[in-house]
Amino acid sequence: MNRSLVPVVVALGLVFAGAAGAIAQNFYTVDRGDGILLRGTKIACSVQPSRQGKSMVCFKVTSRAQPQAGTYGVGISSHGATVVRYGNKTYKTVFQKKHGAS
Repeated sequence: MNRSLVPVVVALGLVFAGAAGAIAQNFYTVDRGDGILLRGTKIACSVQPSRQGKSMVCFKVTSRAQPQAGTYGVGISSHGATVVRYGNKTYKTVFQKKHGAS
């Protein structure tokens, strides 16, 4: 793993966590296959199946609501977090941390 990505991952996590706690006034229940678009941005989040159950994945989208090639996505589940880099119809995991793992 590229060590220079670690601060970026940590910063993204803190931004999302801080923003959620400071701003969230309404919570919505979503399930596998559901997705949301963040108004005023090109950021989408979707609930996807994972080996451990379900995960929420957020990423920058194209005009067709697909992950934009060359950008990163962040996934989180009750078992850990993952950062991926999207290519054309593919993705590669660049960082993964499971809860309880060192």
